[in-house]
Amino acid sequence: MLYGVDGYQDKLDASRSGPSRPIVPEATTDVWGAFTEVQIPFADILRLELGARYDYFATEADNLNNDRSDNAFSPSAAISWLPNEDLQVTLRYDEAFRAPSAEELYTTGTHYSYGPAGANTFINNPNLKPEESQNIEFLVDYQMQNAFNEKDTVNIHASVFHNEVNNFIEQIATNYQQIMLIYGPQFDDYYPVNTEYRNVDKAQLVGFELAMDYQWQNWNAMVSYGQTRAKNKNTAKP
Repeated sequence: MLYGVDGYQDKLDASRSGPSRPIVPEATTDVWGAFTEVQIPFADILRLELGARYDYFATEADNLNNDRSDNAFSPSAAISWLPNEDLQVTLRYDEAFRAPSAEELYTTGTHYSYGPAGANTFINNPNLKPEESQNIEFLVDYQMQNAFNEKDTVNIHASVFHNEVNNFIEQIATNYQQIMLIYGPQFDDYYPVNTEYRNVDKAQLVGFELAMDYQWQNWNAMVSYGQTRAKNKNTAKP
């Protein structure tokens, strides 16, 4: 049986000179959690894993007169098939909770500049909700001993996943306006004036990962590839 606690504090404290610059929030975010996990072997080649996690977060921005807190309980379960010591096939279900970071909640100021034509600036969003997700994943792990000689090992990992996320936190560019650049009217175009973080009510993420690790004596080499496709379920847009 495995159990424990973890946590961190995210603090935002800065200053800017000049009366025309936006005030930087003085914010503190506390995040902590407690978790437990138990593995139950049965039928010789099967193993059941059960787990649970409790998360709590609280955030406060003094000069914005803003404070919030939230919490969640997240269960998990997995079943693994181990036909031999080299192969493991796992199907798992996990729920997860992610609190918005201080950057996502309170960032202000210039994001990037267009030069004399203007700049894109951040709009803070202290009302961001935490992400809550339900994840299904299928994993295969295979190990080959003495693959090319007597002292090497090859580890192969493959997985596919399907995630349903409520209140997915997305960074977007907004408020597009036409800006005439100094290079001439032929370069007139619409540019985003602001950048902000927002919640997507219901998001879906699907993808896969492949990885191979080769070990020989004191040498190690690894190659991996992953792909994720995400969409807003309400609009069907990426």
